[in-house]
Amino acid sequence: DFECTWSAGCTDDALVGFSAGGGLADPGSADLSASIGSVLGGNVGAVPLALSGTKPRVGGANWDLDVTNIPAGSPLGIVNLGVAPAMLDLSLIGAPGCMSLSSADVSLPLTIAAGAANLNLPSPMDPATAGVVLYNQALVVDPTANALGVIASNGVSG
Repeated sequence: DFECTWSAGCTDDALVGFSAGGGLADPGSADLSASIGSVLGGNVGAVPLALSGTKPRVGGANWDLDVTNIPAGSPLGIVNLGVAPAMLDLSLIGAPGCMSLSSADVSLPLTIAAGAANLNLPSPMDPATAGVVLYNQALVVDPTANALGVIASNGVSG
């Protein structure tokens, strides 16, 4: 069991504390950002890197993949396109809280401008590619985020 306590001064929903409950003594106040900072890659309060896109269609319009919330000063990034989903914990190589969500069959460089990047890819013309799903994820260099110096976006498929 758990109990949520909300403050009337909050404008957005937020979890501000946690206790195991069950009649246990109040553990007192604690700075949650200090205890979860390493889980979030060290940038507590930062808006996470985000990947979104249109669905590719055979013979249709171009396929757009948009990466947003790129930290200021990030020098480069890539989008991985894969034929299979993945679930690889990147904390093993120095990026706690980051997961690799797609196989990296093809990696395309990003041109970053004003905290965003766009990939405009031609849609396939071959009807044999209908129904093929690609799994995609953006990775961006952020030297301050963690020991690896990389942050990862959500994954999208199309």
